[in-house]
Amino acid sequence: SELEEKLEQNYLMESENERLRLLLGISEEHPEFTFTAADIVSVSSGGWQATFSVNKGTSSGISRRDVVVCADGLVGYVQEVGVNWAKIVSLIDPQVGVGAIVVRTGDAAMSEGTPELKADGKFRITHLSPSATVNRGDIVCSSGLGGSFPSGLRLGTISDISVEENGLSKSAVITPAADLENIKRVYIINNFEPE
Repeated sequence: SELEEKLEQNYLMESENERLRLLLGISEEHPEFTFTAADIVSVSSGGWQATFSVNKGTSSGISRRDVVVCADGLVGYVQEVGVNWAKIVSLIDPQVGVGAIVVRTGDAAMSEGTPELKADGKFRITHLSPSATVNRGDIVCSSGLGGSFPSGLRLGTISDISVEENGLSKSAVITPAADLENIKRVYIINNFEPE
């Protein structure tokens, strides 16, 4: 039982080291940001985690509209905040929109959640040019347009592409980079000022 306990501790330490290593990559790309780690303490009911609460708040320097990331990429933003708690809304929620760019092609788009895609743990990007040559598997990052989110944060990968009914633009379904179903810890950027 002692060896099993040590194995479990080693596994937890390895998992945390991997998360911190990936976060280091984000912090090296954005040295201007300061991050506050927060643990998820409750999740919204009904399947995929579109909203959840964390154990940090104003006493840790967290403010409303602060950007939330994990080691894999952008998670969402702080919608509400108290002294020692904050409510996070994730990318898949219909009320979240992020200026986006397809990394390989440079095509600009806008992310949006829909109730149908939220049920599958996904969201979509819209307003892609009809001539955009995007493919399944292309990586999508935040563009910084709109000023609500910093640029260069990974949003996810394209899993499906379609032409809008009006024929004037394309849209694509995105699988989030962040594992929203199993996320346990997030990092809140508390010195980014949305425009």
